[in-house]
Amino acid sequence: MRNKKILSTVVASALAATTMAVPVMAADGGNIDVPVTTKTAVIRVQVPTKMDISVNQFEMGDGGSQIYSTPFDMINRSEIPVKISVTSTAELKATTKLVGTKADAESSKTEGEVWMAVAAETAADSYADGADTAIKDLTDENKNVTSFVQGTDADAAKGTANQTFYMDKSGTMKYKLLNSNEAAADIEYAQFYELTLQSVAGADALAALIAENDVYVAAGAAADGQDLTKEAKGTAHTYDAGEKYYTAALEATAKGDVDSSKLYVYGNGEAATDGVAAFRYIGKLSGAQETWTKDDITKVSIKYDILGVQESKYNDVKADCVYGLYNEPAPTEKAPSIPTATAKMVSGQPATFNVDLGAGDLKATGITSVTNAGTTTAIPTSAYSFKDGVLTITADRVNTLLSANLSSKKYDVIFNDKDKTVVTITLEK
Repeated sequence: MRNKKILSTVVASALAATTMAVPVMAADGGNIDVPVTTKTAVIRVQVPTKMDISVNQFEMGDGGSQIYSTPFDMINRSEIPVKISVTSTAELKATTKLVGTKADAESSKTEGEVWMAVAAETAADSYADGADTAIKDLTDENKNVTSFVQGTDADAAKGTANQTFYMDKSGTMKYKLLNSNEAAADIEYAQFYELTLQSVAGADALAALIAENDVYVAAGAAADGQDLTKEAKGTAHTYDAGEKYYTAALEATAKGDVDSSKLYVYGNGEAATDGVAAFRYIGKLSGAQETWTKDDITKVSIKYDILGVQESKYNDVKADCVYGLYNEPAPTEKAPSIPTATAKMVSGQPATFNVDLGAGDLKATGITSVTNAGTTTAIPTSAYSFKDGVLTITADRVNTLLSANLSSKKYDVIFNDKDKTVVTITLEK
C-alpha cells in the first residue's frame, strides 16, 4: 500500500462581517463600525511523504520507460474544490542536457542527452491518452505529458515541468477534534483551527449561536480522535443537552503554535470521484551514452501550491480536466459571419439574419454599418437593427424594395472587428 500522509494550506478567502444591532432614529443619523474578518475554509489534500525515482537505462519492467518513478497520488479531502499547481525540478549533471521531444532522444548521437517528462494519470492506475497507451509509448505529443525544459544561466543545470490540477471537493466532508491528550506532531500536514467551547442552555440559545457562527458539534466531552459535525451558519440543529458545541477560529493555527491545552478541529473528508489525481516521471535516454546512473540526474524536487477555488470556477474548468489534470483549451479564433445570408422579402414583414460575431481576437462586438453592396453608401440606421445576434431589415425597407419591383437586393454588412469584416446579404422575392 502506498504510504500517504496529509497536506494542508491556507486558502482563498470570503469576507464576513458581524455587527451589533444598534437602534438609530432616522432623523438622528449615526455611524456603525463594521469589522471585516477573513473566513477560511478547511483544506486538506493527501499526498505521499516520499516517492521513488530512478534511472532505468535497461528498461527493466515499468513498461519500458528509462526514467522510473512511483506515482505521486493526490486526494482532496477538503470542504471546497482545490487548484494544485505542481512544479517539478530536476537537478542535472553539468554534462546532462534535456531535449524537447522523445524522438530527439531516440535519435540522439550525443552523450548526455535525455528527454524527461511528467505523465499524469488519465484514470485510476492508467496513463492511456485516447487508446490504451502503454507507459513506454507515451511521448511529448500526448495531452497528459509535460516535458522538462532546461533552464538558462544560473539554472542551466536544472530542468522544470509545470502541471495544474483541479480537484473536486470532498464527497462526504468529515471533521476531527484534536484533543489536548493528542500531539499535533503525530498528524502530518494537518491544518488546525482552535475551538472555543460555547455555553449553550437550550434550543433557543443554540439557534442563536448557529445564526451567527459555524458550529462544530460533538456527541459528548472531548476525546481522542473524536468526530465532529459541522453545522453551517444559518442552518438548524436539534439541541441535545449531552452534546458539546464549539465555534472555530477564522484563521488556522500554525502547527508549531498548537497549544496542547487547547482543542482544535481539522478536516478528514472522503474523496469525491473527481477529487483524485496522480502523476509520475518518464523519459528516454540517449543511446550514445553507454552508462547512465543517478549521477546524471541527481535529484527531483516537487513543489505544489494548493489554493481553494469557488465551486463555480471549478465547474467552469472541469470539462477541460482529465482525472484532475487541466489542459487549457486552445483559443478559438473565428471571424464574424452570417451563416445563412439570404432571406425572403415578404410584404409587411421584416427580414432577419442570424449573426455569428466570431470568437477570440477575430471577434466583433457589433455591426458598424450596412451599405448598398459594393459601395460605401450606408442605408439609414432606421432601416435595420441588430440585437441578440439577429440582424433585422425592417418591414418598411422590405416594402420599399418590393414597391420598386426589385427581384433581389444585396447589402454589405460591415462588422466592427479589427479586420472590418464584410459579409454580403441578399434579399430576394
